[in-house]
Amino acid sequence: MRQKQWPYLHAVIWIVLILILIWSCFALVSALRLRWTQQAALNNIVHAMVASIDQEEAEYQARVAADTVGGKTPEETLQLYIFSAENRDYRTASKYFIEERQDAEYRKLKEASEIETQGTLDILKQALDSKGHPGADGKEFVIVSPILISFRYYPSDIWKLVLIK
Repeated sequence: MRQKQWPYLHAVIWIVLILILIWSCFALVSALRLRWTQQAALNNIVHAMVASIDQEEAEYQARVAADTVGGKTPEETLQLYIFSAENRDYRTASKYFIEERQDAEYRKLKEASEIETQGTLDILKQALDSKGHPGADGKEFVIVSPILISFRYYPSDIWKLVLIK
């Protein structure tokens, strides 16, 4: 009787092993499908972020290209800035700075005392007589004495202030 049970026992064992193998394959496929879905979702997020950054960059470049507040030379930009600040037209004076600095420079000018502003303007007037140094690419310009002043060339063919320190 035992010898007759062996074939059935082998068949049952093989069936159990085949079922375990099938179940393992389904589990593996399910895990891979989940991973692929997560990867696809992550790729969609990355693509959306890149598109958003590209759009922001394009909008920024359009604003920069349309910006016409500045001088044809760094010295002219500095003269226009000094003139506006002396006349307490701080909104216009701040527009001679690059876009990213305009709001901060406006607040700084507005909050400074008249003595501080006049002192800075006097130093800036002295800087007009100083020799500046162009950057290697011709799109940067720096005056280092008596105060550090940095300029950037804009695509709209004007110079903007970057820093007065």
